[in-house]
Amino acid sequence: MNRQWQHVTASLVRPYRPAAVLAAGVPLPAAQAAAAADGAARATGRPAVLLAGSGAELNAMLPVLVMADADSVPLVVLVRGGTAADLEAGRERAGALPDTLRLTEPFTGWNTRVDRPEDVQPVLEAAFTDLARRRPRPLLIELADEALPRWAADPPAGTGAGDAPLPGDTAFPHLLGDGDEPGAAGRTAADTAAEAAAGIPGAATAAAGRGRRPAAEEEGEDGFRPAGGPTGNGAVIPFPGRRDEHGRPGEPAVDRRWLDQVAAALVRCRQPAIVAGGGAAGAGESLRRLAEHLGAPVFLTLAGRGLLPAGHPLAVNGLAAAPARRWLEEADVVLVVGTSLSPAEHGDLDLKGRVIQVDRDAERLGRNVPVWMALPGDAAPALAALVRRVEVEMARPVGPEAYLGATGPEQRRRAVARLQDELAAETAQAGAAGGDGAWLATLEPRLTAADPDALSVAEAAILPVTGARSLLLPVRLGVAGYAIPAAWGAARATGRPARAVTTAAGLWNAGAVLPWIAPLAVDLEILVRLDRGDEGGAGEEAQGAGHPGDRPGPASVAEFFRRAAPALNLHWDEPGWGAGVPAARLRPAGAR
Repeated sequence: MNRQWQHVTASLVRPYRPAAVLAAGVPLPAAQAAAAADGAARATGRPAVLLAGSGAELNAMLPVLVMADADSVPLVVLVRGGTAADLEAGRERAGALPDTLRLTEPFTGWNTRVDRPEDVQPVLEAAFTDLARRRPRPLLIELADEALPRWAADPPAGTGAGDAPLPGDTAFPHLLGDGDEPGAAGRTAADTAAEAAAGIPGAATAAAGRGRRPAAEEEGEDGFRPAGGPTGNGAVIPFPGRRDEHGRPGEPAVDRRWLDQVAAALVRCRQPAIVAGGGAAGAGESLRRLAEHLGAPVFLTLAGRGLLPAGHPLAVNGLAAAPARRWLEEADVVLVVGTSLSPAEHGDLDLKGRVIQVDRDAERLGRNVPVWMALPGDAAPALAALVRRVEVEMARPVGPEAYLGATGPEQRRRAVARLQDELAAETAQAGAAGGDGAWLATLEPRLTAADPDALSVAEAAILPVTGARSLLLPVRLGVAGYAIPAAWGAARATGRPARAVTTAAGLWNAGAVLPWIAPLAVDLEILVRLDRGDEGGAGEEAQGAGHPGDRPGPASVAEFFRRAAPALNLHWDEPGWGAGVPAARLRPAGAR
């Protein structure tokens, strides 16, 4: 991809403080760059930006974009088009998809084309605002050549094929973040000033937005900045449920009648239950207070793992275990927050009680289970308001005994303790039988990305996590080799130690990431499961038959990377490096 085009487009989006900005081929091939951006967006909750310069690059990104759409991951994809006249006429261009907007429409929230420079900033502002206010999805913007300065499309005279470095160019680190973000390695204030002098759009604004965050933009309860960065025209994009443009907490616009009915149902019922998913990642504290007031268990989906502190007596990891499913089926009121209860993760649930659902996406309300009451809105303000209303309801003179069959918080907590005992016994029995990957529970907590064929739902439910947005596991759609670049992108975006759980096939597909672990000082360990065969790839027998194009089998892959590890400044631990661990481990040389 043209380096000048990369610089200009990266400078345009920096003011919005994306989780990451990755271009196909810099430093990763298109497919791995897309997975890395997906991992950064999942781990931070902020949009990540992908730059694609040709049809082949965008085509390689498509599987990840489809997966991101299914899992509600915020991505902004900027595609380099041809001339505005060619795009308008639909003329096919060498190295480009014939109709980018039509082909990507099914799996993008919206897509559009920009033909004029003055339209670029408004469209970018619309994209980031949309991702803040509605269900996160990939959004695609095709930029015509006329939409950017002329020298972005045509390299300056004497620079050859367009790879001449701009001020501050260090090959690629500036594309992975901004300012005080972990990915800002290699950039200085002088670099930004030089870019502004060179006429790169947004460079001056980006410089103003970099450095320490103003007091009005300190992190909220979910650990992320409460407002979007300054845009090119000086506006600020408010994130729902955080603070307004003046930094003041905003009052949630939640219907009072909804609150009254839901609070009364939860307080006065017999057996309440709460199910929380990734959409509740910004409402951890309110979720904990609500559960403790009610004495209700919180069943956490895989995306919701870490919302409650580890070991919290009311936290139940997963919905697939028989005791958990039985509790949910017997509950007379179930509050579902930030999840659509997709059967892809835990199968169909037979919820016989009243279901109350809160979700930012109105189209997903009641999609997989019939609901009694639904609220299209952000989980953070909804739960904060509901906690206050529950406190008022519990303080009313009329107690639970006035309602037939109702129970109080203490009685419910005792029932939840019995549920936890049942779940512990089932887990211990599975561990004794050597099933469900009991060894995973002994690992240190880390931000973890996993390939679906490397980690089952039951195993993911026992894997230690460090908090919300710490388990990146697509369950609806799988992409072979997703885990390693996703963990790499998440570690770069957050600065946290990360782990990838993959198979031999996943390691082979994501090998392009390995050279960039040690040079960038990424704290990333890779567990290569060799007890899962070679799903989706060719086995050793097929290799022996000499079938062209077949993927090498697990033993061949393990031997190849064991020999290659020293050259990559990585250390290879043989399978069995821990008690009962059926996996090899790759990690930076010198790591503990």
